[in-house]
Amino acid sequence: MLLDIMKDRFEAVEVFGVPALYTTERITRSTVPRGLYVYDLQSCAEDWGRPALIGRHITVEHFGTILAAAPIPLPGHGYRDMEKKDFVWRSSSDRPTVAEFAARHGINLTRLNAARSIPPAFR
Repeated sequence: MLLDIMKDRFEAVEVFGVPALYTTERITRSTVPRGLYVYDLQSCAEDWGRPALIGRHITVEHFGTILAAAPIPLPGHGYRDMEKKDFVWRSSSDRPTVAEFAARHGINLTRLNAARSIPPAFR
């Protein structure tokens, strides 16, 4: 499936307490507006219904992709283990567009550019 990042609706979630948008699809980084932070999630081997790892890029056992409102600190190797409590589904009816999510969280999306997965200060 090819996403139209500015028109499609996403699921509102929280990851490590950071508001985010979630999709099961992979997102091409160059389509994401500056101001959002992109991460991939990997499925838990024991429970495929939840993520167990977050990283800049996940190749196998891809659980989904998130667009976060703020950076999520990762260790130097670029991956962070996740517990069940670290990924919270908000509500099945809360499905904002990127623009609605940005307005809700005060994010300026005026400039399209390749999104950053982690700013240098968090590496």
